[in-house]
Amino acid sequence: MPNEETLFIEFRGVCTHFHCDVLPGIPHRVVIPDGNSKRGGLLALTDEAAEDWIPYELEPHRTIIKMEGRTFTYPGLVNENELFTRSALRIENAVGCPIDYDPTFECVVPSLTEYVDNFTYATSVVMEGRASAYFDFHSGVKFSAYKIKQEIRVKAEVQTYGKPRLRITAFSAGDPRGRTQCFELPGDNQKNPLVIANEGSPAAYRQNNGKYDFILHYLTERGGIPRFLKKPLPGMPCSMDGGTPDEQGYHASDLGAGCSDSRYP
Repeated sequence: MPNEETLFIEFRGVCTHFHCDVLPGIPHRVVIPDGNSKRGGLLALTDEAAEDWIPYELEPHRTIIKMEGRTFTYPGLVNENELFTRSALRIENAVGCPIDYDPTFECVVPSLTEYVDNFTYATSVVMEGRASAYFDFHSGVKFSAYKIKQEIRVKAEVQTYGKPRLRITAFSAGDPRGRTQCFELPGDNQKNPLVIANEGSPAAYRQNNGKYDFILHYLTERGGIPRFLKKPLPGMPCSMDGGTPDEQGYHASDLGAGCSDSRYP
């Protein structure tokens, strides 16, 4: 008989967690916004003078699925760890109790409502596939979070029946081959987690340390990226958000606070 195992997953970069049953029928969905295009614009703080606009530029972001010692490739879905088709991800053999949250999840991960008034998620992005990817969880998982330097990451510990199986399925139903693939993964992998990342190129990070990347989380908002903020976003030059290295982190990081996960509500 297969034994129960634990799969450790780490979310990095612009991964937005819709949790606590805020979405109908989906207890926890990680939305990876479509950040493939270069973007730019202006932001302003609501308590500043009208002429004090903050210009920003955002480099393209890629959706990466990786694990040391493994290469994720399947025609039509993922090529050398880069997801290039809008897809749904899940651990298909997760078992166990309902979803649990360590206190660090809400204490450490910033909420999208902290920075803008009247946040309302965009149904087309969050529910109807206008995102790079979804990663859904229904049971058998515990979420926690930590800082590594200034970057905030979310960890998921998933209980599975037998070896963990990651299933990737394209959103499009028009392909007669039904583009879907299942990857068997090693369990009990705390020192070598499955990494789901939404990140820019290393060159872009060297240039600006991702200081405006947190803006991409607001692609999930019904009105899109906001023009006015209640306070500076994590990583912005005028932000006072700090952070110290966390020795419980899996890997060293030189990314800024803007390259962090977020949550709603």
